[in-house]
Amino acid sequence: MRRIGEPDKQVFHVMPVGDLIEHLESTKCLCGPKIEAIQVNDPRSVGVLITHHSLDGREHEEPDHDEEACPICNARASGETP
Repeated sequence: MRRIGEPDKQVFHVMPVGDLIEHLESTKCLCGPKIEAIQVNDPRSVGVLITHHSLDGREHEEPDHDEEACPICNARASGETP
C-alpha cells in the first residue's frame, strides 16, 4: 500500500496480486472496488480504504466470505450475470 492524495487524507488500496487484470489505483477500477472511511492515527485526518475485488473469484473460497454483502453472489441469486 502507498499513501496518495492530499496531505490530510490517507488513501489505501488493497488489491489482489496475480489477478486476471492489472488493477488501477483508482475508485474507477474495472473491479468496482469497495470504498470505506477508516480511522487513522491523526484525528484531523480522513482515511479511505479502497478494497479491490478479484476477477478470478478467489474471495469466494475464503472462510469469512460474506455472500449477503457480495455483489457477485447477489447478482447470481437474482439471476443476473455478474
